[in-house]
Formats: sequence, structure tokens, C-alpha cells
Amino acid sequence: MEIASQSSDRQAKIAACELMHSIVLYTIGTNAQTLNMKSVSGLMPSLYKKLFPVLLRLACDVDQDGLVDFDNAALRELSAQFLCEFLAWSVKQNTVNTSSSPTNAKSILKRICSLARHPSSAKRLGATVAFNHLYRVFRCVIAMDQTLIQWFLTRGTCTPWGYEASKQGVRHAG
Repeated sequence: MEIASQSSDRQAKIAACELMHSIVLYTIGTNAQTLNMKSVSGLMPSLYKKLFPVLLRLACDVDQDGLVDFDNAALRELSAQFLCEFLAWSVKQNTVNTSSSPTNAKSILKRICSLARHPSSAKRLGATVAFNHLYRVFRCVIAMDQTLIQWFLTRGTCTPWGYEASKQGVRHAG
């Protein structure tokens, strides 16, 4: 668990994470099959107490954001495609439940705009790649709900002047 969460060697870290994934699948499967057996069920909670904090740290690991990986263009593209797929799925789910607004779309747009304003060129590049993949889906979202485009235009969040204006509470006409 220490190698998975703290190693600086990327290959060792990935191998350790894959081992942890296998352990999690095994323990959850074993726990589900032997729910009534007291000898096994006493072992699993103690294992989970050690395993899940590490999993939570790994889930928040900045290294896992492939969208802003400067050296690996294929990883950036794949991450952008996955994000696009998630947004398309969210839009599809949103059309089934018409009472809700496109929260995931707004959240993704905020994240992309935040990356576009970041001083790191890798993050700005990631924002560009993501937006290139997502703009078709955003057009569908905007067609469904005009409030997203209104929010985007009035806040101007992807521009430096919009960022400064939004911090000061200034609204721009859209």
C-alpha cells in the first residue's frame, strides 16, 4: 500500500495500484459470498480500515489526471474522449429526467475554464484538448437548456477579464 500511495517510480506505483485493485475485488467478492460466516467477516473490516484510506488518497492523486499530462498526447486525447463520453452519458440521463438542469455539464465547463486560466501550459493544453472533444456535446446541452449558455456568457469564465469580473461580481452582457 505504501508503494501505491507514495512511490516516485511510476511503473512500481501502477503495478502496486493494480495489485490493490485485485485485492479490493477479491475482498469484496469474498465478503459478499461469506456474509454469514463470522470468521471471515471479522477479518474484512480490519482489512478495509487499512485499504480504504489509501484508496481515497489515490483517488485524489493529482498524478491521475491524464488530461493535463504534458508528455503523453495519447493519454490526453484518451482522457478527453472519456470525459466526452461521460458528458454524453450525463446528457442522456438528463433527458430522461427533464426536471433537472445539466449539472455535470456546468461542472465540466467550470473545470475546463479553470484549466484554461491556469499558468501551467500543460493544464491550458489539456483544457484545449478537452474542449475540442466536448464542444459537440455542449451544443446539445445548450440546445436543451439555454441557462448554461447564459451562465457561460454572463460570467465569461474562460477569459481573464471574465475571471476578474466574476470575482468582483460584475456581469457582462451576453
